Amino acid sequence: MASLYDLTIPILTKILKTEVDVLKDAEKYAKENGKSIDELLKAQLIPDMYAATIQIGITVLFSRKVLQLLAGSKIEYSVKPASLEESYAQIQEVLSELATVKPEAINGREAEIIEFSVGKPTTKAPAIEWFVQVSSSLAFPPF
Repeated sequence: MASLYDLTIPILTKILKTEVDVLKDAEKYAKENGKSIDELLKAQLIPDMYAATIQIGITVLFSRKVLQLLAGSKIEYSVKPASLEESYAQIQEVLSELATVKPEAINGREAEIIEFSVGKPTTKAPAIEWFVQVSSSLAFPPF
């Protein structure tokens, strides 16, 4: 069975690196087609879809929440519209933080009950259940 570390840190790292690739592709497309990168980053496929930079912000926030709840890091972060450069910087910062986490800091905590907020109410769940449920339902942008 995969460890809690294997289910969190490498997966979040891969997702964030994929977001960097998506940003690079958007940048290239904008340059090749005379489009504004800001327009592309704000574009929506459907009216209730978040802009790309908000989706990236959600992934960064979730990654930092994992670092806080499972590795004991402190976070202060809010999701807001960002420029291309700010999006790259946010991703790079959290990638650097993820790279410092050692497996032994997380492994063995699968059954540990953690408290987390979902809006105003606070909920408790075993760490592994929290990660699986939250990651599969809202954390990863649908690029």
